[in-house]
Amino acid sequence: MKRKDRAIKKRNGRQAGTLAVIDIGAHSIRMEIAEPSPGGGMNVLETLSQPVPIGNDVFTKGRIKADKFILVAKILKDYRRVMADYSVSSCRAIATSAVREALNKDIFIDRMLKETGIRVEALDSSEEIRLIYLSMRNLLRGRLGNLKNSVIAMIGTGSSHVCLLDDGMLRKAESFRMGTIRIYEELGQPISKSSMVIDDIVDSIVELLLRSFPRLPGSLVAVGSAPRSLLKMAGRDGSDGVDTISRDDFERISRTVERTAPDKLVGEYGMSDLDALGLIPCCEILSGLMKASGAGAVLIPETNTRDAIIEDMLRRKPEDDPFEPEIVSCAKFLGEKFCYDVKHAAAVSKYCLEIFDAMKSVHGLGRRDRLLLDVAATLHDAGQFLNNRQHHKHSHYLIRNSQIPGLSSNEMEIVAVVARYHRRGLPKTSHPEYMQLDSDERVKVLKLAAILRVADALDRSHDGKFGSLNLKFAEGRMIICPDATTMDMASETMALRAKSDLFDDTYGIKVEFQ
Repeated sequence: MKRKDRAIKKRNGRQAGTLAVIDIGAHSIRMEIAEPSPGGGMNVLETLSQPVPIGNDVFTKGRIKADKFILVAKILKDYRRVMADYSVSSCRAIATSAVREALNKDIFIDRMLKETGIRVEALDSSEEIRLIYLSMRNLLRGRLGNLKNSVIAMIGTGSSHVCLLDDGMLRKAESFRMGTIRIYEELGQPISKSSMVIDDIVDSIVELLLRSFPRLPGSLVAVGSAPRSLLKMAGRDGSDGVDTISRDDFERISRTVERTAPDKLVGEYGMSDLDALGLIPCCEILSGLMKASGAGAVLIPETNTRDAIIEDMLRRKPEDDPFEPEIVSCAKFLGEKFCYDVKHAAAVSKYCLEIFDAMKSVHGLGRRDRLLLDVAATLHDAGQFLNNRQHHKHSHYLIRNSQIPGLSSNEMEIVAVVARYHRRGLPKTSHPEYMQLDSDERVKVLKLAAILRVADALDRSHDGKFGSLNLKFAEGRMIICPDATTMDMASETMALRAKSDLFDDTYGIKVEFQ
């Protein structure tokens, strides 16, 4: 067992007992156990790690093999005994790229629960980005002024994510099925024969990012075990939680990595075998991003998925997600990609939220549902990018095939279906996109789409003419008393008559202007 001296700062948190996080990665299973410190932080007591090449199965054959089921169950049982020794009060077990991509993911999760009593959660890539980003943002809080425009590379052994920070807000995140070890497994080639393929993949990643930003931001942040190994090679210990490698030092280290065998790197710098093997792809990724962005250095925070999850477990109110502003920012950026009407989207979103907040006691939905409505309102007309005719269906297609960090694939599907019903026909049993949702989700879609249809009608002229709706409720009616009653509202009145049908059906409330 390996004891760690570092602490995880606790922010906006509640006092908690001893916590444990288990991370089932593509090539190893790690567990961290932490406890509250007197200063209000969290001390990591134990870090355990066992190599398990699940990724080799999944990335080459698509499935987790039977022998890995047995091995993972054995490790989880051992970890459970260690948790008992520490009287762990709360545990979260997550699995990343290998398990979430496995064709037999569901049976794997079921077997682990039945055999070990530990419920494993396949972490969606968007949730992985959210967790790591929030942890990284806290570590860099004192430096955010210099990093308002940054490229953030989250580099793992099985998958990687690249995020773009613009004016202090997350604007875009892309996930790639490229990891520092995965590339060798998929190619079935040794390191010496893989460099050209790695270069091609990195060029493709940079080209994709440049489609969104003609020039990448000039600051580069790298998160992950392999980037942290670069700090060891630079003679840095990361004791402050974050450190920087200049471009000249990075190029020197890259040359050393290129000409040194992985086993020698392990012996000389005390890094793991996996990190040593993955340094060439890691350096290639960072080199490509440095070249495209013009960054003069790479900033490397000392954080990982397990630390990020512990911080998330400590938040006072999990429903108050500090990542929400980033989700809205990414939704707006996605709208810009599809050339949306900024003023109309902002007006519809504003009206949606005003109606949602005024009807809390009626719809019984929560803060997360409010966020989904906000995103759906922002992107409801995205389909016009393809064609105005049946653009509601095009909106559904574009949204469900896009990624917004912080929203799961299931939440993106709900957003897409809500946007799909912002106009024209109401949900029917013949609509597969609606019927594939479960019963509770279909009810949620009805409630949110009903509000969206009304809000969209209220901006029929696309000029955001109402500053506030000033809603009143009386005798089964929602009465809209806009703050500027002298203006012409003929278009909005006509649109409201045509589009308030779902609202009436869902809530039993008629909508009218005063």
